[in-house]
Amino acid sequence: MAGYSRFEQSPQLNSQIDFTRLPVALDPKEIQVLSHVNGMLTLGDMSQNLHIERSDLERVIIKLVKNNLIFFDDANVQAAWRGERPMPAEDDFGLTEDSAGSEAEVLDRVFEHPAAKVERGEWELDGFFALLNRLHRDRVTGVLRTFVEHGRYKALFFEHGELINVSSVPFNSAECLGRLMQRAGRVNQEKVLKSLERTRSSGRLQGEELVAMGAIREDWLPEMLRVQVEVKLTEIMGWERGHYEWRALTVLPERVVRVPCSLPRVIFALVWKRYPFQRIKEFLDQRTGLYVGRMDPSPYLLESFEFGKPISRIYSGVLEKDNLFKRLLVVANLKPEQTYRVVYGLYLTGMIDFFPESREDKSVARIAELQDRLKQIEKETLFDVLAVHWTANDQQIEEAYQRHRAEQLAVIEKTDGLEQHMNQQLVTHLERAYNALRSAPARQEYRREIFDGEFIVFGSDILRQKGESLLFTKEELDLAIAELRSAIEVYDKDSEYWAALGLALFLKFHPRSIHEAEEGRRMVRKALAMKSDSELNNLCMGILYKHERRNQQAVEQLEKVIKINPKNRFAKLEIEELKTGKRHEDYELAVREFVERRSKADRDFDKKLAAKRKETAEQKA
Repeated sequence: MAGYSRFEQSPQLNSQIDFTRLPVALDPKEIQVLSHVNGMLTLGDMSQNLHIERSDLERVIIKLVKNNLIFFDDANVQAAWRGERPMPAEDDFGLTEDSAGSEAEVLDRVFEHPAAKVERGEWELDGFFALLNRLHRDRVTGVLRTFVEHGRYKALFFEHGELINVSSVPFNSAECLGRLMQRAGRVNQEKVLKSLERTRSSGRLQGEELVAMGAIREDWLPEMLRVQVEVKLTEIMGWERGHYEWRALTVLPERVVRVPCSLPRVIFALVWKRYPFQRIKEFLDQRTGLYVGRMDPSPYLLESFEFGKPISRIYSGVLEKDNLFKRLLVVANLKPEQTYRVVYGLYLTGMIDFFPESREDKSVARIAELQDRLKQIEKETLFDVLAVHWTANDQQIEEAYQRHRAEQLAVIEKTDGLEQHMNQQLVTHLERAYNALRSAPARQEYRREIFDGEFIVFGSDILRQKGESLLFTKEELDLAIAELRSAIEVYDKDSEYWAALGLALFLKFHPRSIHEAEEGRRMVRKALAMKSDSELNNLCMGILYKHERRNQQAVEQLEKVIKINPKNRFAKLEIEELKTGKRHEDYELAVREFVERRSKADRDFDKKLAAKRKETAEQKA
């Protein structure tokens, strides 16, 4: 190995081959190299004259040699290029199988050698992924060190553009394969420790030792090694920025364990599981009005991601043509956060990009989108047409209608023909939905048409529970008022909804706004008139009196609560505070117990569920 440099050698054509009938299909770069082979030019000359990176030239020469199209006079060189003996690594400055010292010491020698050509730069999180894509695209071999601070880094090993392993410096025992398998429930701690002891004498890797011990199945090993690579890179998600060093090598040493991992799969997994979601959302929310589409050519094969059907459908089906990103969020058929992560993962791997305009015929694309939208409207509820929640009130309905109508009319002014006609149809649908939902009674009637009655009552009670929790335990009055208004919007027959809303309004406005506070008082009184024996209604009235400093009336009202429910500690501690002026240490716990009580809707649901189970059991019998 040590007696020659591979790039000082001059290949010769194999005169035994009929080049008019090549035995292997060649691409343009391979034909270009082959046409310059004359037994005189060295590989170094060819790399320089043809402006081909040595790593790319190496790939071409290997193919030409293996197909007997060229040969070298030196039998050792010929054997090396055929892969029958290791390629020499005389210019890799100590990164050899017998290099002394730890892996970190060897890497330091590689990067600090005076003759080493090292690329250095800074990175932030998205730039780190772009760097990985570039190394893959250039099909390079070498080591990438990415630092967050001096002496602490990840070393990523690339071979012909493929990520084959990752090391952490300093060593992190939490990333040890045995520890990962232990956390995954594949092996116990005793066997992990025993495998580490045996590696010191056997010379095998820990994973191989666990297999030899019979502690794990051999077919588990490749997947766990891929997981280990992902875990080692996960820490970078928390670094967010740093600097890097890249050192190109002609060959990696045997001491680097080659893990069968896919670079795009690793990148996508990191985005899917670890990338800060708020950053993804901020980036994509700024691009809802842009088109998103596939890149051609794609940097990776789709199958290398190993997607399941839902994600593969987005890429191969939905993104067959450029789509507005806001439309993609609707048609992706995934949860919104999942769609965000899928799109961002594909973006960071260079599989898709964003465009200000569709690359398709714009008018045809817009008409196709309008056709899809009009078809979709036929299946939507009127709330969906206005893009509001099914609990929306007067104000929310009005705001949504005015906003969407203005947007649609602006579009109509800029279009003509069929496209304009279809946009006018969208306005007609908006107006139909608005007219049907603009009044509270009409909305309640419509909800009864599209939803089951039990769903409406149970759904409104969930809103009531959230409102009460915000009112009593967190004292977030604005949020409580919003939730309770939504509960009443959906179902206005329950007096306790009015009591809780009235108390929230009173506490927010008393004493600074007499009119609004009086409106809250009126609601609590209305609730008591509707149901005077309600535990909550009397409690709300008692707390209202307390805040008015009408202590005697507050105590009388709270005593009614205890008479209705002798176990109500919340009311008891309110009375104690009114009489002593001191709040009991269990007050917050008592409030929480009250808020978490079983409501009438809960009890009704339990009864119906029990009746259903009984009916099913009787049918089976």
